[in-house]
Amino acid sequence: MIGRTAERKDLEKIYVSKSCELGVVYGRRRVGKSYLLGYLIKKPGQDLYFEAIRKLGHQEQIDHFCKQLAEQTKSFQAKAQTWHEAFDVLTLTIQKGDHFIVFDELPWMADEKPELVAIQRRGRIITIIECKFKNEPIGLEVIKEMNKKMSKLKIPKNYTVEKVLITASDVTVDVEESEYFNKVLGLDIFY
Repeated sequence: MIGRTAERKDLEKIYVSKSCELGVVYGRRRVGKSYLLGYLIKKPGQDLYFEAIRKLGHQEQIDHFCKQLAEQTKSFQAKAQTWHEAFDVLTLTIQKGDHFIVFDELPWMADEKPELVAIQRRGRIITIIECKFKNEPIGLEVIKEMNKKMSKLKIPKNYTVEKVLITASDVTVDVEESEYFNKVLGLDIFY
């Protein structure tokens, strides 16, 4: 591993932390992000690495995730129909001990909505996360894109929708003043 000393140190801090941590690794294609994350998988069965496959359909991605979980933990392969069910299986599998979990190519896992991730939480809240990695400030077009993607979701009645934007750059004043997003998070919060 040449020329990745700073990145390895940052990831090692997350790896040895006793707190629940979220790390985001982003960058151009073909620069070694997956290799860098795979380097940290030190305890097979406890450290888990989930890799999405581009252009798989929704159910095939879920099945692939469940297969990887079963192979890595040497457990029975669960059948899940939704991501919520798949993450329930993951939660049951990792109840004890410390775990380092990598989701490689998370946007591909998100189906035909490549930058949209929806998380259904307890208390009838669905969190919709939009990730934008551009060099220029994010403008109002992000709201149009988000509305278009959200129109494809089946959100149950009586659920609250929390909208979160994670961005590598700033947002324009128009986006801030719109108060459309419940939270706007810059990647600097992860460091």
